[in-house]
Amino acid sequence: MWPLPKVSNESITCICTPQAISLSHLQPKKGKVFLNAYQRIAFSNAELEYSLVCNPTRIRNIIGEFSEQYSPNAPVSIAVSGPSVHEKITTTNTKANNTRSIATYLYTHNQAAVYYTTYISPALLMQYQLMAITKKINVPVITTPFLAQLTLYQTVHDSAFRHTQLAQDLRTNNHRIEHCFTQDIIPRLATISSALTFDLANERDFLLSSLGLFYTRR
Repeated sequence: MWPLPKVSNESITCICTPQAISLSHLQPKKGKVFLNAYQRIAFSNAELEYSLVCNPTRIRNIIGEFSEQYSPNAPVSIAVSGPSVHEKITTTNTKANNTRSIATYLYTHNQAAVYYTTYISPALLMQYQLMAITKKINVPVITTPFLAQLTLYQTVHDSAFRHTQLAQDLRTNNHRIEHCFTQDIIPRLATISSALTFDLANERDFLLSSLGLFYTRR
């Protein structure tokens, strides 16, 4: 029997791209999210070439060491992007076609439903799952930055969320969901530890995905 993971309100989020990996330790605090720790590590040795874990030992150690340092019991939610993660905006609901792609309804345009579809290869998912088993880490979510930020968008709008507004924002920003947020969104939602020093503008996209992953579990 698998042991049940310990319940934790904290989250460690991991954003993986072919160029870098970013990790955040997030906690709920006084109605906001407290960013207790943050780290971004650039890749130079093909660790995530084409989003595949070509250097699993290093990736496993990066995630494991961060988790051990800040919260060993916190679940680790992962968002991954890159050439091996297939994403598109389409009017085809892939669920109806019985494929392994996941289709998420976005809005209706010209009487046609518009979906965000994504396909993450089973081989890639297995690599992250094996890392989780090796390090004894609970990984409840493996998704994409777009879906993480879509969760954040819905959370921000709360009861005022409307697919029509989402349609307007996405179409205005060429479906770059990271551009659908106001510039002050991170300070509004999160309190950043005074011990952290980084350029918020440079880390904005990573942090948007991290906040989205945090709310995905809520």
